[in-house]
Amino acid sequence: ADLRIGSLARRVQDRQAEEVIIALGSDVEGESTAHYLADLLRPLVKEPGASRQVRLVYADTLNFLSHQRADKEQAVADCEESRAILIKMGARDLTDLSAASIYADTSDSQARHSAVLGQIDEAEALGREVFDIAEKVLVQRPGDLRSMHNRALAPGFLSSIATRRHDYAGAVEYAIKSDQASESFVRFNPSNLTAWGMWVSSKNGLADAQFDQGRIADAVTYFELALQRNPRFADAHLQLGICMVAEKK
Repeated sequence: ADLRIGSLARRVQDRQAEEVIIALGSDVEGESTAHYLADLLRPLVKEPGASRQVRLVYADTLNFLSHQRADKEQAVADCEESRAILIKMGARDLTDLSAASIYADTSDSQARHSAVLGQIDEAEALGREVFDIAEKVLVQRPGDLRSMHNRALAPGFLSSIATRRHDYAGAVEYAIKSDQASESFVRFNPSNLTAWGMWVSSKNGLADAQFDQGRIADAVTYFELALQRNPRFADAHLQLGICMVAEKK
């Protein structure tokens, strides 16, 4: 009752809000709230003439819920339902840029769930779609922060897929794209801590990709760059130590 979700749902359905931002924690309380919100919005979405706002909020809630699922097949199903709603709203043909941005984010989620399930081809195809849509949205709406986030996420994920396929040259190529997109995100919004975190992680990912190709000196350089931006990055410290041991052999 304190959250006033019932009132929010009515306002969204009555088109009284242009945009709705819901911050939910990744804990039991956040998961419970997301389940409640999804259950509340589901019948409204199925009504004839459901508002754009209620469909966007419901689709985004499904994306969040997918990450709370221990059952990754159910997580994929959540994402599929969300993406189907967003496609009907104009996500793929970019007639609704907000829907397109959420669609790309949800596709990224589904790609990661699919990878856990061992569905590598499906995961890779989704990752490519995420990057493609993020790029297209940013052409029309350069300040779309979610699309900047997706543009950096997708190549980092595709780099990990390339590594799983033992395509180390491809992994480096994607890691470079992730690093460039992350830097662009930071330069656009220097106060965004998420952007800084992604830039640090992209340096670490690029270092990993170089290390897998046997380019130890290059890997050391990128691990050191990651640590310059975040001296407490434990994984970078660990991997840098491994590189230094490898250099001595």
